[in-house]
Formats: sequence, C-alpha cells, structure tokens
Amino acid sequence: GEMPAAEKEKLKQLVVKIHQGGHKLRFFASPANEGYWKLMKEMNVDLVDTDDIPLLEKFWKSLSE
Repeated sequence: GEMPAAEKEKLKQLVVKIHQGGHKLRFFASPANEGYWKLMKEMNVDLVDTDDIPLLEKFWKSLSE
C-alpha cells in the first residue's frame, strides 16, 4: 500500500540527514516489489536490498525507457 504522508516526510528527512553527514543509506530485509523500489528511488535512498535480482534489474531498466 501507499506510505502515509507523515512517514514519507520522516523518511525524506532521514535521507537528507544521512547525506548531509556524507553517508549512504541502505535498508536491509526490504520487500521485493516495484512499488517499494520506486519509493526508495523517489526518496533518494542509495542502496536497495533484494533477494529478487532479476526483478530489480527489470525495474531499473524500465526506468530508463
């Protein structure tokens, strides 16, 4: 489902804080679905963890089309 706006804002603030410190952000044990990956891209999360590499590869390729 859709992440509530308040939680999105908290995530956005976390990403900014991490990046301001010169670090990268990665979440482990993440869901393997395109909706989650799209949100992580929109939020500028640096690294995406997945067990479904072929699906993630397909998703990334679809972004450049």
